[in-house]
Amino acid sequence: MTSEIERLKRSLAAKEEVERSQIEAVHQLTARVKTQDAEILAIKEVRDHFQKLAESVQGTLDRTQK
Repeated sequence: MTSEIERLKRSLAAKEEVERSQIEAVHQLTARVKTQDAEILAIKEVRDHFQKLAESVQGTLDRTQK
C-alpha cells in the first residue's frame, strides 16, 4: 500500500510538472502573439503611409500629363 501511494505521488508530481510546462508555453506564445500583433500594426502603418504617398505622386503625375 505504501509503495502504491508513493507511485501515485510521483505520478501526480509528474502530471503537475507537465501542467506547469504547458502553462509556461501558453504564456510564451501569448507574449509572442502580442509582439507580432504590434509588429503587424507598425507594418500596416508604414504601408498606409507609402500608399498615400504613392497616391499623391500618382495625382501629381496625372496633373502634369494633362
